[in-house]
Amino acid sequence: MIGKLLDMIASEQQRDSIDVGTPGRKGNIKVYGDYSKPDEFKKKIDSAFEVRNYANDKLEMEPKSI
Repeated sequence: MIGKLLDMIASEQQRDSIDVGTPGRKGNIKVYGDYSKPDEFKKKIDSAFEVRNYANDKLEMEPKSI
């Protein structure tokens, strides 16, 4: 129960979000954070791009079905 309460508090503190990209290209990402803490938010965006690029690389490595 305390864990759920802490999760709710954390999500309340991260209501700001930004969408980047398009689903039809390399995929879109949505990052949640706090605009009043831009350095932390930028780190989350950088991490999201890293993960998205990793996922796209994995897709390209998959054998194509004919």
